Amino acid sequence: MKNILKVFNTTILALIIIIATFSNSANAADSGTLNYEVYKYNTNDTSIANDYFNKPAKYIKKNGKLYVQITVNHSHWITGMSIEGHKENIISKNTAKDERTSEFEVSKLNGKIDGKIDVYIDEKVNGKPFKYDHHYNITYKFNGPTDVAGANAPGKDDKNSASGSDKGSDGTTTGQSESNSSNKDKVENPQTNAGTPAYIYTIPVASLALLIAITLFVRKKSKGNVE
Repeated sequence: MKNILKVFNTTILALIIIIATFSNSANAADSGTLNYEVYKYNTNDTSIANDYFNKPAKYIKKNGKLYVQITVNHSHWITGMSIEGHKENIISKNTAKDERTSEFEVSKLNGKIDGKIDVYIDEKVNGKPFKYDHHYNITYKFNGPTDVAGANAPGKDDKNSASGSDKGSDGTTTGQSESNSSNKDKVENPQTNAGTPAYIYTIPVASLALLIAITLFVRKKSKGNVE
């Protein structure tokens, strides 16, 4: 009887270790960091807004969908952001550093993705009164992994874009020329049918079945010893 219990306990411990190992491996493969740049809309030219985005970003895969978590500095200047039509989901703020981290659903982690930012400034900049109110399209260039696929499609992008070159109340140009083209959905090789790996569900089911079988075996042996 003692030998049977030892086998039983060892088996349970082994199953726990196996499940934990596979779960950690799956999570590790579906999250990480990615470098990126902010371009003028639909170009390869770096936008002045690039300096207000901290690098790298973080990516994570949840329920078969891809998300990026981006941190901006001068947070109070950037009043709104969206990527592929998906509005930001603010997940943390650091008032002391004037930073915030926002999460966006995306269609891919590598390549160009369209976005939009809203900027409002009404304060002294370099010692001079300054006012700037503008909304314009930008393009993100993600340099993340190509082997992490998402099942999501891009949202409906905002269609009305504006020039990124504007003048503040002191006549100083504050931005740089951004494209005034309509923001069309441009998805390169959208990834589909890529959810959570099947083994994540198979392992717990198989483990439960094995546990039930071992339990029944132990009970049968115990009953036989009593008789």
